[in-house]
Amino acid sequence: MADPEDEGGTPSPFTGSNLYTFATLSHGTSDLRRPCIILSTNEGYRYFFGSIPEGTQRILNEKRVRFPKLRSLFMTGILDDWSKIGGLPGMFLTVGDITKKGLEVVVNSSKIAHYIVATWRYFVFRKGVEFRIVEGKSPIVDGKITVVPVKIGNSADRTVDTLISNKIHTQLQKLTSLMFPLDTSKVNSDDPESYTSDPSTDALHVHTKLPLVSLMVSASLQPSMNYIVKFAPIRGKFNPKRAIELGVPQGRSFAQLTKGEAVESKTGEMVYPDQVMGAPLYLPRVAVIDIPNNSYLKSTLESPVWFSDEHVNEREQYGLVYHFLGPEVDYKLFEYNEFIEKFPHNCHHVISHALLVNDTLMHETSALTVLKLKCLLKNNFNLPYYEDYKSLEGESPLVHKLQSCQAFDVKPGEVQLDDSFVVPHSWEEMFKSSIEPLGQHYQMEDVVNDQPVSLNNNKGSLKDQVQVITLGTGSALPSIHRNVISSIVRIPRVDNGHQSYNSIMFDGGENTLGTMLRTFGHNNKEHFIQVMKELQMVYLSHLHADHHLGIISVVDEWFKYNADNKRKLYLIFPWQYGKFLTEWYELEKQMSSHVDMTRLRYISCEEFLNGGREIEQIPIGEFERLYDSRTPLNLRILKGTNNADTILELYRDLNIQRVDMARALHCSWAYSCSFTFNLDDTSSNENTFKVSYSGDTRPNSEFVHTGRNSDLLIHEASLDNGLMEEAIAKKHSTVIEAIEVARQMNCRNLLLTHFSTRYKETSSMVFDDRRMQQEAQKLGEYLEKTRVKGNIFRSNFSGCELEYKDLNLTFAYDFMIIRLDEMGLQKTKYKEFLNVFPVTDDDFEKRKERELKRLRWVLKSSSTNDMNAIICDGTHHMFVIIPFRPTIVDFELRYQQRITYETVNTHMVVHKARLRFALVQELTQGFRSRPIIGLPIVILEINELAFFLRDKYESNGSDKPFIYETPNYAEVCRGPGKSVTGEDKDDVQEIGQYPTLRSTNPDTGTGVAFEYPSTKSAPERLVADISDVVEHFVLSHGEISYEESLGQLVNKYDIPQTPATTASFEYFDQALDSASALRILLDKLQQRLDRYGEELEQYEHSIWKQESSLNKKAEMLSRISAVLDERNDGLDLYLCTILERKAKLDVIDALITTRLYGECRKFLASYNDVIIPYKEEVDDILQARAIDPTYIPSRRRVYLIMTHSFLEFDRFRRLKHYVASLYKVEYESYIVFLRTIDQLYEEIIRLEPDARKFEFR
Repeated sequence: MADPEDEGGTPSPFTGSNLYTFATLSHGTSDLRRPCIILSTNEGYRYFFGSIPEGTQRILNEKRVRFPKLRSLFMTGILDDWSKIGGLPGMFLTVGDITKKGLEVVVNSSKIAHYIVATWRYFVFRKGVEFRIVEGKSPIVDGKITVVPVKIGNSADRTVDTLISNKIHTQLQKLTSLMFPLDTSKVNSDDPESYTSDPSTDALHVHTKLPLVSLMVSASLQPSMNYIVKFAPIRGKFNPKRAIELGVPQGRSFAQLTKGEAVESKTGEMVYPDQVMGAPLYLPRVAVIDIPNNSYLKSTLESPVWFSDEHVNEREQYGLVYHFLGPEVDYKLFEYNEFIEKFPHNCHHVISHALLVNDTLMHETSALTVLKLKCLLKNNFNLPYYEDYKSLEGESPLVHKLQSCQAFDVKPGEVQLDDSFVVPHSWEEMFKSSIEPLGQHYQMEDVVNDQPVSLNNNKGSLKDQVQVITLGTGSALPSIHRNVISSIVRIPRVDNGHQSYNSIMFDGGENTLGTMLRTFGHNNKEHFIQVMKELQMVYLSHLHADHHLGIISVVDEWFKYNADNKRKLYLIFPWQYGKFLTEWYELEKQMSSHVDMTRLRYISCEEFLNGGREIEQIPIGEFERLYDSRTPLNLRILKGTNNADTILELYRDLNIQRVDMARALHCSWAYSCSFTFNLDDTSSNENTFKVSYSGDTRPNSEFVHTGRNSDLLIHEASLDNGLMEEAIAKKHSTVIEAIEVARQMNCRNLLLTHFSTRYKETSSMVFDDRRMQQEAQKLGEYLEKTRVKGNIFRSNFSGCELEYKDLNLTFAYDFMIIRLDEMGLQKTKYKEFLNVFPVTDDDFEKRKERELKRLRWVLKSSSTNDMNAIICDGTHHMFVIIPFRPTIVDFELRYQQRITYETVNTHMVVHKARLRFALVQELTQGFRSRPIIGLPIVILEINELAFFLRDKYESNGSDKPFIYETPNYAEVCRGPGKSVTGEDKDDVQEIGQYPTLRSTNPDTGTGVAFEYPSTKSAPERLVADISDVVEHFVLSHGEISYEESLGQLVNKYDIPQTPATTASFEYFDQALDSASALRILLDKLQQRLDRYGEELEQYEHSIWKQESSLNKKAEMLSRISAVLDERNDGLDLYLCTILERKAKLDVIDALITTRLYGECRKFLASYNDVIIPYKEEVDDILQARAIDPTYIPSRRRVYLIMTHSFLEFDRFRRLKHYVASLYKVEYESYIVFLRTIDQLYEEIIRLEPDARKFEFR
């Protein structure tokens, strides 16, 4: 999802403010081609019904629907084509990043669903996030909601071998389990981009060949899935006055009556709930019916399940029915209307059918951006095509057509329509509200009524007529401003005097087809059909999902619009995606007559490098044997089939002169390419056009070589120049690096794309050549200083004649259509860009507030107010550890920003730190890999730091001013009880919207927490007070009577019992139960702590007794230092080898002065590989010492019951073996060093004989 603070979006009916609300997310438009509805509850839980088409993620951002309480996806109908599930892979990846709770998908066929998910294995991988496929067979109960699956069979019938089918299904379940391992010992990825967590190149499941889906199930005859949703009755209103009249004592007895339990009155008589409770309130049920085609129509209409419950309460009858109908189903049939009339007379019916759909605008934020761009560059943008919304006419007022943002509130005894969020769109209104206030010279009629950009402009040379269409220009995730990456290049060609175009597509992120339809949907899709008929090649740069989840839809449409010709579609993919494509169409061709695989010409990217090498796939049976025996896969690199004939066909059909491929510096099997086209049929072949496409990559000198003298370079520019460390870590390019690649490539025309979604329209723009030169020099020096590989600014290519001022620089936007001779036009409009997309004071304030929110989030996320990650200090060339890591992982995933050297200067000031040796395990297992090649193994461990926000753009130096200098910010940073000047202050007043600061430890004043001002309503305050009662009960060890406290609350608030207050008392009941259970647990825990009290004293006493032996060992270390000093020459060679002539004095100093004991917490993050017995005893020790074991990732928990000195010296022993494994040389000082460490180890064993008992893994 987008940044939580990302502005934009439109009003939404998905907030769940009512008890139960059904709201339409999509209704079958160009953007989202299948229907999807969301059930939201007043507790924030959400359930999806329908399909998950491409574009679902983006519309959820647009409508501000958040994921944390997403419960289940209930897929309707059948799994018959990509349009129904195309948004599911990307949605799962994002949900996995945000919720960490996984996703449950209810389907009609678990076998088909597992096959579909198995096809994703090349590009979908998540650890610790469960993906649950549930075949809808029995009612699913979730709290107060019951969903009854209803399967309707196809009228035809066919069987498969059950034994073989079940066997294959079991194998697929095992395979998909490896895609979503529940081992949480490692985080998903150090890269916060959702789509860059790659399956391992040697993973067993990745290199397994799937069996034919037809052997497992007849996909064309699968049942259609429907649902009936039922709601639990609302408890009747409790009458406290009647209860008191009957002699019921206040307090617990009241709660028992509300739970349905009888109680005894003060007079000894029994009082029953029906005497003091009002009648329960019943809610109508909802049906979701999906009829994919006519073969399911009769079975659906005649099914008895819809009205089988004869004893249902009248108020629980159907109040709402959704009808999702396939295109061939006639909803006006007499039989269908007769079916509708069987439902209650007051029941709402909502129909989704292709003939009823209005292709209304879905992404209003993006549309407004395009409108502004249209004002700036009229001839380079089409306003997105859309249709006006028209309500259903001539039908009953209870019959509606499905429409996005249409909502129905389910209330006791009725369902109410709320269509207030269905807002008609008009370019004229958008122009008046957003463009006219800018005070520019744009005329509305010239912009709004302009004709679509021509696709047949023959002015200029053939090369000038090359046209680029940027369909998506964002990176990683679809956002409200930019969709994910895709571009089309139209290349003119002349054959026998006739001019035509060949179109090639570079990458195709999710919902690329939707953008094409919006861009070219005018005039009955005239231009869309033209581009589809021109499309002759699709190129995929690598396997990250944001680059290819939209390709299947494009290929499907290509089949549809080229059914009347014999054209071929060439697909140049990484070989894994070729496998995926084949596996997917094995399923889809069973249900679609337009799929013709013989018209697709697949060529592996490897064919243009080293003859088509790929990894051999093993049969599914062999996979199961290896899986069951836990045997690793032995990879075999195979030489692919010789596709020379297909490549020759490609050259001939597309008039290609040459194809060059380079390996991209991004992930495995990633490529950058160059294509050279002949533009006419003359024999000289001098009239050519060369286009180079980077894909995702760091600046690459090999790509510069293959793309030399290109006419057009399309290069990624994911990150701003100030985020170099992040670009290095994520293997992306900054803006200035991409510009430098174009200059060295000797390519005048540069199109920058693939921008991070955190940037707005103009934030990355740069046209000043002097500023470019300054940025290039600055980054070049930084990269040289930090010795990063691939410093493009230090490359020296002969024949590079271009300067920055010679470049025609263009920043890509969604919906942009630009000719080659128009490149560089943006530079002349730069001032207008700033006027139309101004950077306001509000933007600066929001940026400040966003940084402060991040600061608060960091403090809130860690009970110790600290963080842990390895980062690079580019000045000192060493690792920095900031305890503690889980906060950093959450921080980076939440805000899509890696903690880097810049972040250190921006967010924190170090107070205490020490140098120490690093274990190799810390560098390879516990933390991310080294940011800089050749970095020393000495690290700086930060023990104490403070959080501040320095000016990010002036982060070098120690005297820069703080961003926030207001008193309220000073109070936040300075701590409790201090004034701005640092003097003690009895009361810290709240200022503005900032929270009051309070200490979490009244005795020491350490730690901070935030209390926000009370703006709650009376029912909300009641809930808060109930929470206080429970908290006081727990903390008082049961001395406070919660019955009396509840009675006081009832008397305190004279509030009628609405659903909100009813929920409050239910919350109190649950809280009391939890409090009682917690009281018992605390008592047991106290007993255990008392039992181990003596052991704790002995443990602490043993640490005290070690001081004398530690002093002896310190003396021994001094002797080691003396020995090393005597052999200075050999020591110099040794240190230069290990530390690369850096920080050798720090190493010696660390060896002598490193502390040999410390607190347990300092060791928790350092010894992930130490596992010892006595788990329960140590748990209690850690608990008693207030050390939270959950600081360590699950299944890597560390238990410490040995002396610190042994652990400290074991660090040196491990260091010895690590050094010995890396360097096989034997200098005199090196040998003395190793021998001395051995002597120290033996001394430890002599002093601490029990140390031998502990095993190390």
